Amino acid sequence: MDGGGGGDAFGSATAPLAWHDFLERMRQPSAADFVKSIKGFIVTFSNRAPDPEHDSAAVQEFLENMEGAFRAHTPWAGSSEEELESAGP
Repeated sequence: MDGGGGGDAFGSATAPLAWHDFLERMRQPSAADFVKSIKGFIVTFSNRAPDPEHDSAAVQEFLENMEGAFRAHTPWAGSSEEELESAGP
């Protein structure tokens, strides 16, 4: 437990705003490729037999690729490190 530390309170207070901002950016036409990538990953991942080792590696690879794409893409260009962190997992 955090014991009431500032990081936990900060995250709790800003989570709804960060989520709302993320959704608004994902609704922009320029984010359509992100939406397609995420949906495609979910479909592909859901249609395979479970394999913890492979699944873990696939999720990590997907998240790393998406992080790089977010940093370079128009809806997030010029975002602060905090904004980029809130867009990720």
